[in-house]
This record gives sequence, C-alpha cells and structure tokens, in this order.
Amino acid sequence: MVEVSQAQTLAEVDQWVNHLKKALYDRAIHTEVQKYCIKDYLRADYYDAVFEAAKGLAERVRQISGLTTDGGTLFHVAFSKNDPYIFFNAMSTNSECSEFAGLKELLEAIFHLVRNPAAHTPKVNWKSDETKALDILTLISFAHKYLDECHRMPGKLQEGD
Repeated sequence: MVEVSQAQTLAEVDQWVNHLKKALYDRAIHTEVQKYCIKDYLRADYYDAVFEAAKGLAERVRQISGLTTDGGTLFHVAFSKNDPYIFFNAMSTNSECSEFAGLKELLEAIFHLVRNPAAHTPKVNWKSDETKALDILTLISFAHKYLDECHRMPGKLQEGD
C-alpha cells in the first residue's frame, strides 16, 4: 500500500478521487477490470488492485468457457489448439491461429507477471506505484477487450454437466 496524506476537506477527497478516476478513464480501463479493483485503486492499494484485477481474468475465462479450473490449466484447456472451449475467430489462417495462441499466452503472462508474484509475496514487500499499477491494469484491460470477442465453443457444456 502507498502512503497518502490524509485529506483535510471534502474538496481534497473529491480532488483525489477524481484524479484516480480520470487516470482510469484516460487509459480506457475496461469495466471488468474496474469491477474487481476500483475500491482498492481509489484507496491507493495498488497491490490488491492489480491482484484482484488479474484474478478477474481467470473468472472471466471461467464464465465464458464453463470450466472451473484456474491459472495455467484453465488457459491451456480453454485455449487448446485442438479442442478449445473458447473461440473468437475461425482459426483458419496462420494469422488467426497466431492471434488465438497470443491471447492464451497473454493471459498466462499476466498470471506469471502479476497474479502469481502477488499471491506469493507479502504485501509489505510488494513495491509499486500508481504508474506501474495503471500499466498493469491497462494490460489486463487489453486482455478483457479480446475476451469481449470470445464465445464458448458450440457443444461445450459447463464443467460438471
């Protein structure tokens, strides 16, 4: 968590909140990202903001795919080249196959760079500032914009059905 000076007036609180909201707006942060991190972000708790936003990616993939696993296993199964649970293009050209693999690799990279270290690093040892947090939230937002185009493969039931 970042040390912030305590606001003395409602105007100062309003100014701080508007500054943070404007930063999210300026970066066009996806609503799915905001859903998971807005309260932490507005408190300048960048550790929890990026940790929760990263976990939100897995939740979104679970919602789309119907799978119940997590992390690398989730992304590997959902975006399997031979038997995917998710699609967003026809995978009929090398470019489409590359884009499909790229989204899976982006999701895995976010977990390796953000979620996993946050899950295994004590909060007091995690060093970040608003700019780094916004960069991470922007990357997660980019992934959600791709997920907006994703659909469950026809015939793939919810896991456990």
